[in-house]
Amino acid sequence: MYQILEQLFEDLNSYSETSIRIDSFNSIELKIFPFYPNPRKAQEWQVPVALVDLEKMMEKNWDLTMAKVRDLHIFSP
Repeated sequence: MYQILEQLFEDLNSYSETSIRIDSFNSIELKIFPFYPNPRKAQEWQVPVALVDLEKMMEKNWDLTMAKVRDLHIFSP
């Protein structure tokens, strides 16, 4: 157990991730992601606007992110 904790500590401090093999079936996979503060509130003029009809451009294998953007409806208070 001491060896696992030592490798965990060293790897996370040095590389921000670790892959420790316990046995042939078990392993520990960890990664530390940096913490970023929430972004500032966007103003209306800072938001991209679609200049084409995204519905007409949509294909069967369309990017999932673009599909979510297409479905996103933002209403101002």
